[in-house]
Amino acid sequence: MLSDAAPGTGAAQVDLGQPEIATNSRMLAPQCDELQQCHRGIPLSLARRITLPRLDGGGCGPVLPLALMTAVSRRQQIRMSDEEIAALLDAGRTLHVATINRDGTPHLVPLYYVVIDGVVTFWTYTKSQKIRNLERDSRLTVMVEDGQGYDQLRGVQISGTATLSTDLATVSDVGGRIYARYFGEFNDAARESVAGSARKRTAVRVQPLRVASWDHRKLAGAY
Repeated sequence: MLSDAAPGTGAAQVDLGQPEIATNSRMLAPQCDELQQCHRGIPLSLARRITLPRLDGGGCGPVLPLALMTAVSRRQQIRMSDEEIAALLDAGRTLHVATINRDGTPHLVPLYYVVIDGVVTFWTYTKSQKIRNLERDSRLTVMVEDGQGYDQLRGVQISGTATLSTDLATVSDVGGRIYARYFGEFNDAARESVAGSARKRTAVRVQPLRVASWDHRKLAGAY
């Protein structure tokens, strides 16, 4: 699972409009190899929007203002590695789940969850609004976050589609894993309780299409 840019909060952010990264021939006016080098890793939308003449006397093409280059650099800086994302998901306790209501408004709820084979998974009542939403439109976004002060905020946001299952064995397995994660030993009494609840629930696997992550601790107080 690859991390992506962080949500647009704070000085480390700039409205990039989901830009593609200019690392190939699609860059603005690729007139020479030097221009490709000076724009490597800079969002194409920024290169199109704001350009300045080169003042260093070296070759062709525009360069970005230092402030914007710094903003892009900080955006890269707070991005979490795959290992850091996995660790946060493993340590997190609450999954915020957003689905789409019939009228287009978001439906947002906190849930218990578990990661199975690298996939964020949860269960919930089959008659719940979130399942009704997902049956109509499988798109969803989930988030796990941590931290109190701004300089300690970190999180991962996964946008994708939901795979639903009402298979009793599958739902029971998910429920058992969630029970063990949050409540400890999964004994016979717990197994009986989960089996009874599973008949009323649906298991949901989050298939990621886009992942964003942020860890403000990496800025060391510099914004």
